[in-house]
Amino acid sequence: MRAKEFIVEQRAELPAEVTAPMRSTFILPGLPSQDPYKTYRFGVALARARGENSEENTNLPPFEAEGAFGEFATVSGFDDPSTTELIDTALKMTGNKGGKIRASTADSAEPGTVNDKSPVKAFKGYPR
Repeated sequence: MRAKEFIVEQRAELPAEVTAPMRSTFILPGLPSQDPYKTYRFGVALARARGENSEENTNLPPFEAEGAFGEFATVSGFDDPSTTELIDTALKMTGNKGGKIRASTADSAEPGTVNDKSPVKAFKGYPR
């Protein structure tokens, strides 16, 4: 048996023998399966949709179609000059013209809400 005998191009619509036993099945042409993030966000929106349409849930926060990190790849590293150069080179190698956006500072610092002072008295030789 040759491959062309059993490998066929799928039509745009599903055949009746496939769709007949399926209940309430929809194809969403604007949501490509090749974009897992958009599919994930659609799933989150679908889970929230009943509450969105309910008059009881008046204090829901606004729904965001995109998250801060979810839509784009995120790279973290030790920030020396080579990190930025390596990212630029990899972007160029892959033909990615989107560039990069710095999401944080070069330093690792505790947020202002973190208590970084110990209430315990310092031991001899260990000033605080």
